Amino acid sequence: MAKQSVRNTFGDLALLLWLALLCSGAMASATPDLPNAGTSLAELENLALVAAPSVQLAQAEQDVAAHRNSTARASQGARVFGGTGISTAREAVTDTLSRDYQRFNVQLGVRWPLLGSRDAQLRSVREAELAVAQGQGRLRRARQEAGQAVRRAYARHLRTAQRVGIAQAFLGMRAQARAQLESRRASGVLLEAEKLKLLGLFDMVQASSDNQRAQQTLNLGELARLTNLPQPTIQTLPMIWPESCLNTDTLRAGADQHPPLALTQLELHTWDQIAATLQRTGLEASVSVAQGVTRDIGGPNGRNTSVGVDFSMPLQWRAQRDASLGQIQSERTRLESLLHVRRSEYHALVEQAQIQWRQRQNEMAALQNRLQAAQEASRIASLRLEAFDGDGYATLLNARHELYLAAVQVVDGAERRDLAQLELVGLVATDCGPASPAIQDDASLAL
Repeated sequence: MAKQSVRNTFGDLALLLWLALLCSGAMASATPDLPNAGTSLAELENLALVAAPSVQLAQAEQDVAAHRNSTARASQGARVFGGTGISTAREAVTDTLSRDYQRFNVQLGVRWPLLGSRDAQLRSVREAELAVAQGQGRLRRARQEAGQAVRRAYARHLRTAQRVGIAQAFLGMRAQARAQLESRRASGVLLEAEKLKLLGLFDMVQASSDNQRAQQTLNLGELARLTNLPQPTIQTLPMIWPESCLNTDTLRAGADQHPPLALTQLELHTWDQIAATLQRTGLEASVSVAQGVTRDIGGPNGRNTSVGVDFSMPLQWRAQRDASLGQIQSERTRLESLLHVRRSEYHALVEQAQIQWRQRQNEMAALQNRLQAAQEASRIASLRLEAFDGDGYATLLNARHELYLAAVQVVDGAERRDLAQLELVGLVATDCGPASPAIQDDASLAL
């Protein structure tokens, strides 16, 4: 009767381990502190797009660049100028007579920049617009990286919950196994060393479970940091991505939208615009119109109207212009080379991510085969329990531990596959979110 109870206990364990691996949603719901009614992955991502520290920093930098751009635009065009002063003068009236007087004057006018002075204003606007666009690009990249960080933490959290569930299923029979081992040791069918070795299996699984719970805490802390949720309750559902997110043509077509590539192209286009403003660099000129009022202290008032043009240029103006144009050309050449390098890097990333994903997918078949083999070995050991009383029980415990290890390895492989898939999805230019679990069939819920 005792052997039948032991066999039933181990059979229930094998079934629980197998179901835990087949249905990740069921495994998550079996964990009491991780209910499926919590925050979904999409909600976590949306929170991270605003609350992640790196996103907030990029947003602040983008705001600074926007204000600088507004300042540069407001500085364009004509400028109002004015001045006032008082002077003391002695003027010769005749050869023998002079006149001493004091004069107060006020002048107000408008000045328009010309030539290189106007081009310098335009250049400052182009540079400010480039800074704004760069800030927007950094903000998009920060949001993308924050979303990816949330997805990675979510994937690790999901698989850690499964490992904890599998460990708890194995540890659930510790008390009964200890009693059975003590009974067999007392009856002389089991050695003390064998008993201690078998009980040590539970200690190792307990240590692994404790490590996984610590990892759960770290994963939740990472999600809390990224989303600004003090104690997030996570909805642990599997991540299934649309096929369009993993398509090679989609990835290659979106190369120009990849943040580093898009930013380099933007810089190259802006420097082309800046180059047009350097033809007259160094030639400073302006035209001004002013109205003045004077008053001789102790005498009559006066007024004057003036129109003036001023112009200046360095003696080596042509050398200065050629040096500036050469600098721009060198910058364009650098950006063109950088664009080529980043495009090559992007294609290499796509190829590497796809190869890595396929490798992780192929690993799953071998891991699942090992799990099936471990399950079959456990079933056979259970059937042989009556034939080999002492050794049979030890063989059965070892077989159940191998089943536990095989199950954990399947979860580990699934986590590696998830992370490899996330690296591939992260390269997609368009917004690519996980498919709704409601429309997935039972097969899609498998690891």
